[in-house]
Amino acid sequence: MRTDANFPRDELRELAGAPGVVAIGEVGFDDSGPDWGVQTAAFDAQCQLARGFGHALVLHIDGAAAWSLLEERADALSGLRVVRHYFTGDEAQATWHRELGHFLSFGNPLRRSPALQAIAATYPPDLLLIETDTYPLPGRTTEPKDVVKVGQHLAEVRGWELEQTQERLEENTMSAFSRYFS
Repeated sequence: MRTDANFPRDELRELAGAPGVVAIGEVGFDDSGPDWGVQTAAFDAQCQLARGFGHALVLHIDGAAAWSLLEERADALSGLRVVRHYFTGDEAQATWHRELGHFLSFGNPLRRSPALQAIAATYPPDLLLIETDTYPLPGRTTEPKDVVKVGQHLAEVRGWELEQTQERLEENTMSAFSRYFS
């Protein structure tokens, strides 16, 4: 387990500056992760890297304590383009992200969860993204082709045509990861 004293800042800086890198992530906090001090040091260092290179920051938040720690560290996100990866949070978390202008990225849980559907239906349309990631559980897989199903479901909950959804998500992706597309 790494501590703040041996966190690989130089190696990460080199990777972050490589051609084609558009984001730093997954960055954040996990209730089942290492010590909170280690996670906080990594989070702060990775926020600084994202800021220094003009990259987006892709957040991983898993667990109630992880969420509380993110709220406490909100200042570290100031001025960054933030994507909340694999959003499965509640309305209060969505409101917090909305107020800070963060993107929410929805995966397959959007297809199963009425609560997530309600959030996706009302979240600012220019801050919506989709993905196919999943937590590693026995019997659970995800494929890039699954993103189509997530997009179709987003279209349904938003009341959008598929073409409109595709255009919106493409624009949002370009906005979230604009360094690559500029």
